[in-house]
Amino acid sequence: MPQYRSVREISVLYGMTTGLIYSKLKSGALEGHKEGKLWRVLDPEWEPQYHHKGHKGLLADGVRILRGIEVARILGINPRTLRGLASQHLIGYDVLNPSPYSARRYSVDDVRTLIAKRAEGKINSKARVKAKRKREAVIAWARERLEQPVESS
Repeated sequence: MPQYRSVREISVLYGMTTGLIYSKLKSGALEGHKEGKLWRVLDPEWEPQYHHKGHKGLLADGVRILRGIEVARILGINPRTLRGLASQHLIGYDVLNPSPYSARRYSVDDVRTLIAKRAEGKINSKARVKAKRKREAVIAWARERLEQPVESS
C-alpha cells in the first residue's frame, strides 16, 4: 500500500523546501493529492513507481535530494568542480534558497547523466586548457624578459 505523507514530513525527510515540493507536485515529478487544504505526497521511497516504459529508473531517481558534497564524493571530484560543471549546465540541479549561500540539490538521474557524458568524452576541460595556455604565455613572457639585459641607471 502506498505511503502518503504531508508536505512538511517530506520536507524534513528529504531536506527539501516546501516550495520545491509544491513545484515538484505541480510539474508531476512527485505524486500527491489534496485532502481538504492539505497536500498528501506519495513518499518516493515506499512504493517503487517507474517512469514511462522507455525509462528504466524509479520515479524517486528524479527527485533532487543529494547535496553537492555527496555527489562530489560519489563522482570522486572536488565540490568546486561539481559547481563548475553545474555552472556549465553539464549537470542539472535545483536551488533551495536563492541567496548567495544557496544550497544546490542533485538527483540520481542528474548524476547518471553526468557519468554518461564523462564516459562518452563529452566533458572536456576547456577551462583547464585555457588556463594552461595563459600560464604558458606568462612563462614565455617571463623568459623573454629574463633574457634581456637589465638597464642600469
